Amino acid sequence: MTRRASHGGFTLIEVIIAAMVLAVLAAIVLPRLNRSSPQVYESTVERIVALMSTFATREATGIQQVAMLQDPETGEIGLSIMQRILGEGSDSRASEWIPDPLTQPFRLPRGVEIADVIVDSDSIGGTDWMVASIPGGGRPRVEIRVVADGMDTVIILEPSSIAPVRIDSERPAPPIREAIDLEGSGRAREFW
Repeated sequence: MTRRASHGGFTLIEVIIAAMVLAVLAAIVLPRLNRSSPQVYESTVERIVALMSTFATREATGIQQVAMLQDPETGEIGLSIMQRILGEGSDSRASEWIPDPLTQPFRLPRGVEIADVIVDSDSIGGTDWMVASIPGGGRPRVEIRVVADGMDTVIILEPSSIAPVRIDSERPAPPIREAIDLEGSGRAREFW
């Protein structure tokens, strides 16, 4: 009877086979981890729609200047408000942007990104941006394009609207309402 000496190690072939199995598993699993599911994408788009609607509502009150932004340091998307700095020896006209205490900022999930932010037909980027209301002057037209694996959505907030319009690449675009000058069109006294 021959006895084999046991050294407790692995042969070179066993190590190579284990490495190949791990490589195949990584090739299958890693792309799936980076992809965004349709449910996660839908939830993210709805959060951005809600954020834009809150931005429009807060701006419409005219009480404070408000901004929608993506923080370059944290990557969080949220609202900020302009607050005066009060303190001993400070200039009474000094102010700063602070996070809006009434809204919760959020981060984009893995695989979902903001491809572009367009303000009044000017692209301001997709990862470090800020859209602020103009004191006494309203707000600009804002478009945010959200993309993920095979999904593409543009959310448009018109200056005169509180509710943003969502346009998905795979669905037909909804009709966009345009403002009508009732006085100019002679319809100011029509019964609605």
